[in-house]
Amino acid sequence: MAVRSSALHWLLAVPVVLLLPYTLLCMGFYLTGARHLPDRLEPARWQATPEIRAQLLKVEAGMAPADTVPRLDPLTFVPRVVLEIRSQRPGTAETGGHRLLINAARMLYFGRGMHAKTHSHHLPEIALAIRLSREWTTEQIADTLLAESHYGRCSVGIDQAAYAYFGRPLAQLRRQETLALIALLKGPNWYSLDRTPER
Repeated sequence: MAVRSSALHWLLAVPVVLLLPYTLLCMGFYLTGARHLPDRLEPARWQATPEIRAQLLKVEAGMAPADTVPRLDPLTFVPRVVLEIRSQRPGTAETGGHRLLINAARMLYFGRGMHAKTHSHHLPEIALAIRLSREWTTEQIADTLLAESHYGRCSVGIDQAAYAYFGRPLAQLRRQETLALIALLKGPNWYSLDRTPER
């Protein structure tokens, strides 16, 4: 009976011994990235119309308007992103809501000047994506992405981009023109309406 009890204790102890370093490593990555972030993250005050927000969610993340971003945690999300970075195969961790969170985190990290505090951007972006998934709604993430992204032609935000590219306010643009501006989020230089209209 004592031998069985001892074996049972060992069987229970092995997963704990293996899980503890994994947990500490993931939390260490998260906390290292999070220390470079501000205490409060305020979403943009600008609000997109439901139609424009739906277009962004469809183009950027393949999400329906009713979908929500997943709540991320360091134990599952950090390893996915680290493996993606190490394997040099971008896109494996960025599906649906994950892609929207990563794009918003990257835009906020560089757009709001948080990058000046550190040399590497991967861990702070991961920590920022995790915080966004827990602190902001899908609508706030989408609106902030639209309001604070760089669209080229010295325009920041989709309102300025509407004037820069089409000479009209956003409310007067046709659906195709709005979609063209949203496509610029993937890379204003690569998808420039002037340089490469075929893309």
